[in-house]
Amino acid sequence: MIIRQPVIAVTGLSFEALIASGPGVVALCSSDRHQLDNAISIEVLRGCRGIVSFGIAGGLCPNLAPGTCVVARSIITPQQRFTADDM
Repeated sequence: MIIRQPVIAVTGLSFEALIASGPGVVALCSSDRHQLDNAISIEVLRGCRGIVSFGIAGGLCPNLAPGTCVVARSIITPQQRFTADDM
């Protein structure tokens, strides 16, 4: 039996973590940036297939239908832009 490493789902709200949780997913949530950074670092050291940012923010864009999946092309920080994997 092959044991696959989990995907880390990072959320900003606890109810989002509940939605994202499931087999093969480690959901992390915190409003404290340093606490969240530490939790992510610990899980990465344990091993993971990848990290995704997960959120329920469709209400911020009124022209999106409920259930629409939005996938970012990049992540922008104050220092730089990171292009997402195009797989």
